[in-house]
Amino acid sequence: MPDHPSPSPSPSPSLGNEERVLHTLLKMVTDALALYPTRLEDDVARLARRDDASLRPFSNRRHALIQVGRSGGRDGEKDAGRRGRGIGK
Repeated sequence: MPDHPSPSPSPSPSLGNEERVLHTLLKMVTDALALYPTRLEDDVARLARRDDASLRPFSNRRHALIQVGRSGGRDGEKDAGRRGRGIGK
């Protein structure tokens, strides 16, 4: 069996580099959230209303709002993104 050299240790991350990475992630999440046409609060309020015929149970439109927003204590894309923004601050 040939001897393989052990991998060289990774350099310790610098505080400046960690800050740059977090700021980059924050910008990416903020930019992604800005692409949605409505805010999370608007989606949650719309799902709570019962008078919107386009959001009938099991419809694609309702399901999309649930997946992107949140419902029943489950996080959607916007909610996870909003929480993710807190990491970089």
